[in-house]
Amino acid sequence: MNPAFITLRILGWIMITLFSLSFTAYAYGYRLNTSSSFPPGVYVIDSIKAEYQTNDLVLLCPPDNHSVRIALVRGYIGSGQCKSQTTPMIKRIAATYGDNVVLDSTITVNGHELPYTTIQSHDSRQRPLTPFALNGNRQFRIPYQHVFVYSDYAPSNSFDSRYFGFVPVENIQGTVKPALLFADIQAFIEVVNLGLDS
Repeated sequence: MNPAFITLRILGWIMITLFSLSFTAYAYGYRLNTSSSFPPGVYVIDSIKAEYQTNDLVLLCPPDNHSVRIALVRGYIGSGQCKSQTTPMIKRIAATYGDNVVLDSTITVNGHELPYTTIQSHDSRQRPLTPFALNGNRQFRIPYQHVFVYSDYAPSNSFDSRYFGFVPVENIQGTVKPALLFADIQAFIEVVNLGLDS
């Protein structure tokens, strides 16, 4: 049998196996995060709630608005199956129904400044960024069945509600937790290498 044919056949089976594993992992709630808003790695959806709370780490689709469409064009977010035509993102809930949010030089929720948050006027390539404003006002209350999200892992430069606004609760796919972070894999490899070198 032709060696090239055998190689193609093996590669084909590998691709089929990887696709099957990916599909199964997705069906069981595993999601790959490659963004810098939270540590890159594999996360798993661990609960779907009727009501989400402040500090919940969630997987969500951003709202379908002008800010998100610009982010998609600029490459802040990847394209995907959300209504906004983006991939879902992992964010921390900072405010829920009735909470008062102020977007000034930082993010303030109910009078408490979220540590290390900043409101940027330009991205790293000096393209303008427009903070979210409700009817022209950067002070607003979160409406019913909506949440305000951000990243406490990358609080100064995350693309989140400070730019695209509050998110409908129906856009949340569930709370998530890390299953396997790339940093953990790297640390394990370094430990193994140290053992081999000693």
